[in-house]
Amino acid sequence: MSVAGPTTALAQAVPDLGFTGTTLIVAENAGSVTLPLSIRNANATASTVQAIVMPLATATAGADFTFASPQTLPFAPGSPTTVTLTLPITDDATAEPAEYFSVRLQNPTNATLTASTTKFLVFIKDNDTQAPVRAGNLTLNRLGSHQNGPTFSGSTQINSAEIVAHDPSTQRLYVANSIGGKLDILNFATPGAITPVASISMVPYGNLNSVAVRNGLVACAVEGTTPQDLGKIVFFDQSGTFLKQVTTGALPDMVTFSPDGRYVITANEGEPNATYTNDPVGSVTVVDVSGGIAGVTQASATTMDFSSYNVQAAALRTAGIRIYGGPAAGPASSVARDLEPEYATISADSRTAYVGLQENNALATLDLATRQFTALRPIGYQDHSQPGFSFDASDQAADILLANWPVRGRPAGLYLLRATDGATSRLVMR
Repeated sequence: MSVAGPTTALAQAVPDLGFTGTTLIVAENAGSVTLPLSIRNANATASTVQAIVMPLATATAGADFTFASPQTLPFAPGSPTTVTLTLPITDDATAEPAEYFSVRLQNPTNATLTASTTKFLVFIKDNDTQAPVRAGNLTLNRLGSHQNGPTFSGSTQINSAEIVAHDPSTQRLYVANSIGGKLDILNFATPGAITPVASISMVPYGNLNSVAVRNGLVACAVEGTTPQDLGKIVFFDQSGTFLKQVTTGALPDMVTFSPDGRYVITANEGEPNATYTNDPVGSVTVVDVSGGIAGVTQASATTMDFSSYNVQAAALRTAGIRIYGGPAAGPASSVARDLEPEYATISADSRTAYVGLQENNALATLDLATRQFTALRPIGYQDHSQPGFSFDASDQAADILLANWPVRGRPAGLYLLRATDGATSRLVMR
């Protein structure tokens, strides 16, 4: 005689559900869009979940699509299954950027929500914006090109052409081959047949960042072997013969001549090392070359930094200038150390330099006669939620989805436009 032991009921797994996928792109005239959901471990009891429209949207429920929020979606009991949420799309006659809305799942019954599958983004592509008609009044013809040696040796880059400066007086091009550690000089007299003239090793001087030329005088911005060391401007003649060099601030990132040829200016970035144990001040160096290169000495060079603004750190931050550097565990950098001049351009009358402080989203104004900074201004932000400032925020879709988003962006750079009639210059952000 045998006695049966106690039986143990097997616990059923709790169903889990969510969207299948994360994004759909639908044409405005598609009529509807269908969002798929799936459930795993469905059991003998029905499951439900609510779907709601999230506040982050540029498409409007009732105008661009139809959705009564919230909606309850049922999953029948039994085997694993899939349900869909179908939403009508309105085809309006308004030319507009791509619009979007998001649907989120909440409040499941007899189920849990699968992590990372609770939100679904729908883009509605406009079909009313007309592409501009091709005028066909611009023709570009490739005249020629020049490659200053092989770009790679295996997987290692060995040559580059980062900055190109043209001298009309000699019809030569001066190319900053920073990776190759050379200044390449090219004959540009026949643009369709560019030929090499010389290749000057910059190894004895440091690392070449930028080059400018005027009337046969070549100026190179050169950083030290350690970027936080003081840099220099190295002068050559039109054929690459060394003439002079003067010391600048740390990490001269670009060099330019003033329109009247009197000044050579470098924007010295003063970039810190990775750990902020060495953070030089950002600065601008102005060299007076009005008496000719023969008379240039170190005394001809003046380097200005932003130390006078150190006491204004709080006010500058409040105004919108980004001053944020410093080690992870330690005091914040001073204004002078945190400001990093990236680029400089000079007014048509050669009296004022405008210095872009890219990382700080700011612009400095320098009086070249007094060698004094006269202003430090925030550039401000572009509001990408406003008409005309849409952008494609996705790198996952093959489509170009220009849409408005509730974010602010910093301009990528500054230009100084100089009128050909000598009128007042104006700054333009991009």
